[in-house]
Amino acid sequence: MIEHLTRIVCVALLVAGFGLCEQAHGEASAAPESARAEDGKALARRWFDEVINRRDLDAIAGIYGSNYVHHGPAGAEIRGLEAVRRFAAAILAASDDRRAVVEQQVAEGDLVVTRFTSTGHQTGAFRGAGPTGELWTTEGIVISRVEAGRIVEDWEIVHHSGVAAPAPPASETLDSNKELVRRFTEASNAAHWDALTNFLAEGAPDVQATSP
Repeated sequence: MIEHLTRIVCVALLVAGFGLCEQAHGEASAAPESARAEDGKALARRWFDEVINRRDLDAIAGIYGSNYVHHGPAGAEIRGLEAVRRFAAAILAASDDRRAVVEQQVAEGDLVVTRFTSTGHQTGAFRGAGPTGELWTTEGIVISRVEAGRIVEDWEIVHHSGVAAPAPPASETLDSNKELVRRFTEASNAAHWDALTNFLAEGAPDVQATSP
């Protein structure tokens, strides 16, 4: 009887020990993942804390990878460290008192989601518009992909208020002008004289139909 009880106790101890080992292994596995998430969050915060708030453009090389790509609204892209530096310099030059606050962060795997608010007065031109002197507020969410201790890719959505609307890119203006000329030519060739007035600026001379 005693021998039987001894065997039961031994088995129970083995099972309990195995359970404790499994728990310890699970906790050990979770620890590196948690540390990885916190490291990713800290890396993503550096753009706001160091580049925007401290106005340290040299910090960019320690935050982003050499193959970095930023995907912005309406298909806008920023590629490479030099492009990031130019973009940051343009923001800082356009707002002398700009400050950024990280509102919330969530991390999973190699991705970090950051919700932020950035404010400052528009004291200089930005993308060909301004300055207005008005308070310029940017609210946004950016998803960062981290690889080898650097951010290599961002996806960002933002909302601006108080900043002058930027001028359209030169390529967009050129394409728009080409389309306008094409439509004007088509209307002229078809002798749709009344339609031609739609292409003229206010105050331009009236279009007169003439015989060839």
